[in-house]
Amino acid sequence: MDWTRDDSPWLALGGSAMAFLMGLVLAGALPFLSYFFRGFTWMVWMLALMILVSTAMRLKYSRLLAPMAPYMAWFSFYFIWGLIVAPSRDYPFAIKAWVITLLLGGAVALLTSSAKALRSFANAAQFAVAANLLLLFLIPLSSKVASVIFAVTQRSGMLNMEGTGRYGGMWGNPNVGGYIALLVVILSVFATPWLAWMGRLCSVPIIYLTASRRAGLFFVFVLVLYLLIVKRKDLRWWFGGIVTAVFLVIAFSLSQAMRHQVRSASSRGALSRMLDVEEKNTAARGGTTRLDLFEEWSSQLDQEPWYGYGMQAMAGTRVDDDTMKVVGLGRVMLGTHNTYLGVWIDIGPVGFFAFLVVIYHYARRSLTYRGGPQVKWALVSLCLVNLTYLFFSHSLLFSFEGQLAFALMFLLPVSPALAEIEAAGQVR
Repeated sequence: MDWTRDDSPWLALGGSAMAFLMGLVLAGALPFLSYFFRGFTWMVWMLALMILVSTAMRLKYSRLLAPMAPYMAWFSFYFIWGLIVAPSRDYPFAIKAWVITLLLGGAVALLTSSAKALRSFANAAQFAVAANLLLLFLIPLSSKVASVIFAVTQRSGMLNMEGTGRYGGMWGNPNVGGYIALLVVILSVFATPWLAWMGRLCSVPIIYLTASRRAGLFFVFVLVLYLLIVKRKDLRWWFGGIVTAVFLVIAFSLSQAMRHQVRSASSRGALSRMLDVEEKNTAARGGTTRLDLFEEWSSQLDQEPWYGYGMQAMAGTRVDDDTMKVVGLGRVMLGTHNTYLGVWIDIGPVGFFAFLVVIYHYARRSLTYRGGPQVKWALVSLCLVNLTYLFFSHSLLFSFEGQLAFALMFLLPVSPALAEIEAAGQVR
């Protein structure tokens, strides 16, 4: 079904402009550039809205956005129910989150309306991680740039590769940085080949520097998925891979220096943290692990009324980042770090099971896609990364990067861009 007029130069310009804006969102550049111009974030949203309005005559947004209807219906229920039962009603947050989610959904609808627009977005995503990696080389060259970067990332730790420092980049959060690097690797199959390799090669050091256990594990996981989905019938590739692996094992066993380097590397801060999957080091320092948080929040379910504690209860005690003042006292100091548990905490079991039904609806579309292997790998990887990350975060559905990534998961499997891409063989 033809939902676009691809011969329109205005539509092509709108797609390129929207890809640039969404690339800024993925790069975490909104808070970074707001350091120079406080209204920058609002300017980006206004520009995105103007692009959507100006292209509405050429795109059937009602059809392109229709796949998001189940999620937006649940999201509306979450806010309405959560506001009713919450002890304090934060209407601005609810309205802002709902509007931004729908606005980003419209942006993704435009970017998945044609193969050209999707490629522009995928290319912009590759630049997102490259720009963050470039900052590491700019820090020693300019004290002004270094001060800005430290100001934006002050809550994510030191910006160095040694010790226990974690790189937060323009995201200001190393966990978000690792998550975006994974998304960029997945989107790279739709990008221009040389840009795709640039993004992939930049994502690897970004994941290492963020020292994100989840990102490291899922990077390996999506690579394994790639082998199983895309390369499973390529016998020549498997033969070459096995020969290479055997050679490396023999070289490693015969080289004492190589074994020493591996032991030395495993003791470094970033790699040591990534290998500490069970968070033993955190527990040894007296810190709160995610297992501790799960047990602490689970105990709240025994006391919880059937209708939940209200919107944003899952965030724990909330603090204003600028003034460091408490703006919401939670039942537990730290957030749930688990959206599934958090939804139950916020709106009770009815809202929780409704959420699972919605998530199952979207997961099924991605997992049963019957197109080419590269596209299937991208959809399956995007779905599994997003849904699994919900086990480790309570803010993903309310952050710009997460809202954009989930809109992509909702709309991409049924977008007209995939049919064009499959027909033209444009995936790499």
